[in-house]
Amino acid sequence: MSENYYLKVNNLNVFYDNSQILFDLSLSTKKGKTLALLGRNGAGKSTTLKSLAGLTPIKSGSVLLDNQNIENLKPYNISRLGIGYVPEDRQVFKLHSVEENLLIGAKKNLKREEEIHLSGVYDFFPLLYDLRNRNAGLLSGGEQQMLSIARTLMGNPDILLLDEPSEGLAPIIVQDIAKLIKNLQNTNVTIIIAEQNIRFCFAIADHAAIIDKGSIVFENSIDELRKDTKTLKKYLAV
Repeated sequence: MSENYYLKVNNLNVFYDNSQILFDLSLSTKKGKTLALLGRNGAGKSTTLKSLAGLTPIKSGSVLLDNQNIENLKPYNISRLGIGYVPEDRQVFKLHSVEENLLIGAKKNLKREEEIHLSGVYDFFPLLYDLRNRNAGLLSGGEQQMLSIARTLMGNPDILLLDEPSEGLAPIIVQDIAKLIKNLQNTNVTIIIAEQNIRFCFAIADHAAIIDKGSIVFENSIDELRKDTKTLKKYLAV
């Protein structure tokens, strides 16, 4: 394709033991855009994000970040290149304070002119500033989700991978996370969100890809998806 994509995934095949999960999966996104990766439970959304972060081995296919092949790199090298991953189960350090969790995630990104520091994260998440001395294990689910995102931002990522960020959260917290993502979009961070909450994605995404049984079955602008009621009903039961 002639267009210049910041992240381009080509024909990805991924297995768990002998079971194939992703089948020739391809998708792409441009710098500073937000891609919603949609699909039902078990469709392969989480596996896709883990593969991009280097946490799940790739059997074949390629992942190009700014035209650099990264599919065979270790997770820590992928992280150093600017990909930040927020897992579905948050994985905060429960016995450490909120601020200690944030400092654990801190690292430089030589490609970014403007770095995110602790004060900047607290600007994004004023609630976390108030909770900075509380152990992470004592936070609510929504507060832990915010902490997990904030900790990843401390690594100054160019690409932020969010796995089901709205799952199990109260609507008011989901609205807060949507506002955060909109603020991040102003910093030219590329965002990929694996989600089932289509209304959440309609509010924040630029374009969408639908994954079904490990393959991409739709990829277009979020506006085109909004109008495509047949595809919505078939793959997302909306």
